[in-house]
Amino acid sequence: MLREFGGGITGREVETGRTIAELLDAAAARRHVREQQEAARRAEEQARREQERRQYDQAVDLLRDLHALALRDEHTGAFTQRLTHLRKRHQGKPSLIKRLNDAGLTAE
Repeated sequence: MLREFGGGITGREVETGRTIAELLDAAAARRHVREQQEAARRAEEQARREQERRQYDQAVDLLRDLHALALRDEHTGAFTQRLTHLRKRHQGKPSLIKRLNDAGLTAE
């Protein structure tokens, strides 16, 4: 092929070892592996987000129960202080903060 396009080969045969079809097959196989790896990464990320959602929901449920107990036992000051600390510590988690807000668990 190089000779056809003036590759400068002088009388020697060029030996590549693989045909174009083999090269294309190898490229397709690599592409397939990359696609599978990307699909696995997306599935793993989705599972992690789902786990996080369940944990946030459980945390909010527990905090609702603790809030009810604090109201009953007249310990709302201590609960509010701990909730404020929790919100500050997790302020970089907008999904959790939204769940707390939606549940009425504000630190005010």
